[in-house]
Amino acid sequence: MKETNRAAERIIHELLPNLSQLLDRPVVAGNELSEYYYARSVLEQLEIQFRTLKKAHSILQERNNELSMQIDAIRGHQKNAATENCAPN
Repeated sequence: MKETNRAAERIIHELLPNLSQLLDRPVVAGNELSEYYYARSVLEQLEIQFRTLKKAHSILQERNNELSMQIDAIRGHQKNAATENCAPN
């Protein structure tokens, strides 16, 4: 589980600052894109980042499910071992 949390934190720290920098960038008149095209480009970048986050979230969910199943299997094995050790011979 720690591994999954670390991966999620890494994804958040890599992607979210990039989005906030993109949104905070001032629109400069002149050689820059018009406000409409700038807003459109920001939205396109947000969509790309959102898809990346969505895919990463799906991967993390799958990994979390795998780890949960492994934990359940280990607990079941431990329970069976404890039951066998307590059974009279």
